[in-house]
Amino acid sequence: MSISKRISGHAEKIPKTGIAEYDSLAVDWRAFPTWKLQVQSVYQVTVAEYQADTPGDRADYDPVNGILAINLLYCTYLDLLHENVHLEQIKRAFEIGINITQLKVRYRDLLFAWFEQGAYEFERSLHIQRIQQGKSGFSEEYLTYLDEVLYHPQYGHWNKGVQNAASASPTLTALMEHLWHGRDWEGLNES
Repeated sequence: MSISKRISGHAEKIPKTGIAEYDSLAVDWRAFPTWKLQVQSVYQVTVAEYQADTPGDRADYDPVNGILAINLLYCTYLDLLHENVHLEQIKRAFEIGINITQLKVRYRDLLFAWFEQGAYEFERSLHIQRIQQGKSGFSEEYLTYLDEVLYHPQYGHWNKGVQNAASASPTLTALMEHLWHGRDWEGLNES
């Protein structure tokens, strides 16, 4: 199971934000080599680079196996920021006693959907910050993509069906509450 930045259901490619800094390829970012070393050191994750002519596949984080795969042909600086959110989410879970690798698959799938919601909402916050600073925000196409990838009834990561499934589980609701507030967690890993 992995957390991936990929195209949403009917989109052929992830649209550009319209902000050169965020749309530039990650590999062209001057700090990319340092970022990779930091990810490997701080998060104990292997960064695997690959080149595939699949514009919808940009980055794929597998926290169970500790691998962050980066498609050098399409992964952007914004995609790295998105993946950093996931790295922090998983690190925080472990720090408060939630071992993601030992969760039942249904909990892990729902938790990863919630993590995607957090990462995409982080992206939206970057747009809002730019607007508040008097700068141009993300393109309408990208904002539409964010809405679709999160909330589309059929293929959104955090659509109503996923939200209902998550809220129907008292264990998962408690886990998410603990993650949100950063409290220690005991007992979930046996569930």
